[in-house]
Amino acid sequence: MLLDIGLLVAAYLLGAISWGKLFGKMCGVDLLQVGSGSTGGTNALRAMGPVIGLIVGLLDCGKGVAAVWLARQFATAEWVAFAAGLIVVVGHNYSIFLKFKGGKGIATTAGVYLVLTPLALACAIPVSLLAIFLTRYVSLGSLIFVAQMPLFILTINPQSGIIVLAVLLAVMAFIRHSGNIKRLVGGNERRLGEKA
Repeated sequence: MLLDIGLLVAAYLLGAISWGKLFGKMCGVDLLQVGSGSTGGTNALRAMGPVIGLIVGLLDCGKGVAAVWLARQFATAEWVAFAAGLIVVVGHNYSIFLKFKGGKGIATTAGVYLVLTPLALACAIPVSLLAIFLTRYVSLGSLIFVAQMPLFILTINPQSGIIVLAVLLAVMAFIRHSGNIKRLVGGNERRLGEKA
């Protein structure tokens, strides 16, 4: 039990590492003060360019992979891996190192799914990328991604633990994107390629 608790604490702290903030500090940019105020890959891309944006996104994805992989390797119960998947995204979104600010969790969520249900992830990504390609709204593609994941999981990998996790991750993503949703409805959301 103590090991499981330690893994969940580690998942939060791993998620709380803000790669966007660290790269921003190296580049003299405070992501919390520019663009959307998010420390994730999309805001990093707008503020610091596509190379750093991609690196931040991949590292954020890696946090999700690492947290769930560690839980699967060392936890004493299967539910710990699902809990670690939720908690690592909570850590990313509400980092203790950033006064409980952070990113919006999409890349980290993708990392969680990469370990738990890679086939469902592979089905969801093309639809999300198509939405981004057609509209140039990353936020819209992100919301479509999290919304469709529970449906793909129900079809491909219908384990109750993963389904519950997918619903919780989708709800959290919609909450974190509330500002984006308002801007999408108002027609003033930033499109991909626009500077922060």
